[in-house]
Amino acid sequence: LSLSLSLSLSLSPFGSDAANAYDGKRNASQFFKGAVLQFSPLGDVSANASSNVRRNLRGIYQALESLRRERHDIVVLPELVLYYVGLEEAHAKGKDALREYAIELPDPDKETTNACVGELPPDLHNVSFLRHLSCMARALDVYLVANVVDLVLSSSGEETFERNEAGNEVSDSYRLFNTDVVFDRRGTLVAKYWKWHTFGTAPLIDQPTPLERKAVKFETDFGVTFGLAICFDIEFENPSQKLLDQGVRHFAFSSAWLNNPPFGFATEIQQGWSKATQAVLLAANIGTGPMNSGSGIYSMGKSLVSHFD
Repeated sequence: LSLSLSLSLSLSPFGSDAANAYDGKRNASQFFKGAVLQFSPLGDVSANASSNVRRNLRGIYQALESLRRERHDIVVLPELVLYYVGLEEAHAKGKDALREYAIELPDPDKETTNACVGELPPDLHNVSFLRHLSCMARALDVYLVANVVDLVLSSSGEETFERNEAGNEVSDSYRLFNTDVVFDRRGTLVAKYWKWHTFGTAPLIDQPTPLERKAVKFETDFGVTFGLAICFDIEFENPSQKLLDQGVRHFAFSSAWLNNPPFGFATEIQQGWSKATQAVLLAANIGTGPMNSGSGIYSMGKSLVSHFD
């Protein structure tokens, strides 16, 4: 069973704490229209990675199809959804099981990549996953923020193996990063961000070193610059403070938040963060049940729209 819920709202890029009327025209001086999706992941450990990822992509697209008619500008997807089953499998079998769900992502700071309409190296790992996300952004005519696993091979490019405690061969020639990717309306990859602060996924998902950490922002065609953060990042000063110091006041936030009553509910944390930073937050949370639920859109501490199962 999959449960999904999309929350959307028209917002002023200048931080108005009220929703603005939407007149069908994009005008950065007045508003933009944003949405977040709360989605319960699909899949089966008996199926292969390609089947599970495609099943979730279809479910997400079906949940978002109505947004195309309503002319949204940006959509934020939750953390883990595309590789939730892979992570469960990796906990039992090891890191190589999660690698099957990873994408060998290009670096948008070094090259322009549009997987929907452009040619990519055929040996790029899981390039079809990247193409589906790119085409989804293009079909919906939105900026799409999605959470994936980035596969980074060793600099030598040669894969070697060692045996783990269970006696299984595992590769020590790659790393996996929890990553938010951003596609523009044309499907071009415009940003990727490695989660700074992992939670409960080591050693399956790697945490970037201090030298590898980068606070990431992206500009849009509706005049708003967004910063990126993922789940547990919100509990730390950075990367958010680095972006706030650069004048960023809008953030896209993917999460698979583990609710911790009485004071650690996702929507409480999201709203409190928005108030503390005086920023706009588009927060998309996974929707697997009461322990992992709570999404919303907030402006300077005011909850404009939110949902909690």
